[in-house]
Amino acid sequence: MPKVSVIIPVYKSEKYLPACLDSVLAQTFKDFEVICVNDGSPDSCETILNEYSQKDKRIKIINQTNKGQSVARNIGIDNAFGEYLYFVDSDDRLHPQAIEILFEIAEKTNSPITISNRFIKLSKKQKLILLKNISLVKFTTHKQPIKDLLKTKYVSSSIWNKLFKREVFGKWKFIEGINFEDWPLITCIFSEIPFYVSVDIPLYFYNDTDESTVRSPFTVRKIQDYVTGIKFTYNYYRKQEKKKFWRIVQKYRIYQSIKMVLNKVYHAKVDKSFLIQEFFKNYNELHSNGIILLRDFSLKSLYRLVRLYLNKGGKK
Repeated sequence: MPKVSVIIPVYKSEKYLPACLDSVLAQTFKDFEVICVNDGSPDSCETILNEYSQKDKRIKIINQTNKGQSVARNIGIDNAFGEYLYFVDSDDRLHPQAIEILFEIAEKTNSPITISNRFIKLSKKQKLILLKNISLVKFTTHKQPIKDLLKTKYVSSSIWNKLFKREVFGKWKFIEGINFEDWPLITCIFSEIPFYVSVDIPLYFYNDTDESTVRSPFTVRKIQDYVTGIKFTYNYYRKQEKKKFWRIVQKYRIYQSIKMVLNKVYHAKVDKSFLIQEFFKNYNELHSNGIILLRDFSLKSLYRLVRLYLNKGGKK
């Protein structure tokens, strides 16, 4: 069985997919499988995947009708045989030593999650630096995972800069049918691990073009997806054994999520009447149920909230 399963959901990324796969196959660590879940991509991604799988038998292809990235990731997990899981987006790339560095440290420390704190935009042309002796890479052990995730800037809630022990995902699945499915899951998982380990080396290079999900125009669907993530997180932390973490999660993660949505709607350059209506419909529900609190809002956020309401997006 392979030590590491690299899971890559694939959809409309024909322009970036070859470079992504090349960066995975160029890893100095060799004991891995690559599970590519073709999510009904309408372009030439399936052809590209078939060509690469002929060249390297570690690449396994699963084709499905389009069901979304979260479903594709879940399918990848279900079909993975590795002791560790590593997630890569099909328009991103890896440092050649990414898996080796994270794997060696994970094995040395028995860490459930091993993180590369830094990652780089692909638009920033930077020379790759290869480490001569990976055994000398410095790492830090963190014993307050959920507090670090919520209260510090160096721990990302993204899925793709982390090497996970397989058992971390024992009971977890990504929320199916939404975008931005990683942050709710990471927010919950980090309250269940006793510690994690990090390295301060950029090992992941992500696509920051306007074609990426995060940078593409904001829509009603994206508001709904964020609210689904908020409710998922709330339902997990309302459990008796997790209530001790709820206030910090509410104050930092939940507020930050609704603040992000508020800012996206506020700065939208299109006709945003539908965005405003959808925002207030969900805001009113979350506020009335005590999931978000006005006292957590900054003055700037309160100002924007009032401005949007005066723009008549919603009804109280």
